[in-house]
Amino acid sequence: MSTEPHDLAGAHVERLYDSDPEREWERLGRHRTEFAVTMRALRDYLPPPPARVLDCGGGPGRYAIELTRLGYEVTLLDLSLENLRLAQEQAVEGGVEIAAYAHGTATDLSRYAGGAFDAVLLMGPLYHLLEASSRRRALEEAQRVLTPGGVLFAAFITRYAPIRYYAVHDPTQLIDDPHEFRQLFRDGIAPPQGEAGLTFVAYFARPQDVRPLLQETGYEVQAVFGVEGVVSMIEGVVNQLQGEAWERWVDLNYEVADDTTLHGCVEHLLAIAVRPRWRAVLRQLVHRLDEAKIEYKVVGGAAAALRGVPVLVEDIDLEMGAEGAYRFGELHAAHAVLPVSYR
Repeated sequence: MSTEPHDLAGAHVERLYDSDPEREWERLGRHRTEFAVTMRALRDYLPPPPARVLDCGGGPGRYAIELTRLGYEVTLLDLSLENLRLAQEQAVEGGVEIAAYAHGTATDLSRYAGGAFDAVLLMGPLYHLLEASSRRRALEEAQRVLTPGGVLFAAFITRYAPIRYYAVHDPTQLIDDPHEFRQLFRDGIAPPQGEAGLTFVAYFARPQDVRPLLQETGYEVQAVFGVEGVVSMIEGVVNQLQGEAWERWVDLNYEVADDTTLHGCVEHLLAIAVRPRWRAVLRQLVHRLDEAKIEYKVVGGAAAALRGVPVLVEDIDLEMGAEGAYRFGELHAAHAVLPVSYR
């Protein structure tokens, strides 16, 4: 996805998925570990059904269908009309009814009101947005449509994933196109190739950049998982397993998925973050204080977080004079645990 649906990169991405939506549907059938570990994370971190979920860039609907089956109210938005068509077919075949379908881009969610969803899945758009400003815009839009306390699931392809892919499938690419390798190492960019090409247009993230990006856009990060676990690029035999053997391998890969020493060697990282409740509460407090013309300062952890320091805010500390403190107590008497008093 991209800032404008019809700019060069966005048009390439749209054409690529429109050309063969079945390939994307089948991809998660081939990569069973990625799908199974991601579903474990969704079950563990999503609010209980029937929470409202926006699957933004959800392709042909693998996750949207599974979450609908679990009782969630899912809206599926994608840049590719063919992906959406296939998602509708697969939903009917699977006997589930996805709440809504929409054609659009992750950087413009203006059709949705603020706080419209309890969770947003960005498990595709961020690695098709080549500009840092576009990735930030997608994260900001997701945060706007999340309710305070809502959960974001954001996927990234790692910087070395394409290099490791070539090592397995096409090792001579290293000398056939050395410029591409230099660009991948330096910028993590696979740009559009030709006006009508169907190449994979992508941004490949360094693992150490994922948490700061989310924190800078106002999220509190709960976890980062390498969803292929220890079997990234060597999953073939494991993915053929059934029954208890398969479940044991899923257990193992989910258990180690948050180990940062693995994150440079997996293909996909899944970051789980929340839109902090305290920011919404602070906005309400500030509005009342300003209306009452009470002078105050935000101090403590909240002040640090507002300046971009990655701290977990568990309460909001306000500093004000005695007169202002008593006036503040009167304004919020219905919510007071203890009355304002001099101690």
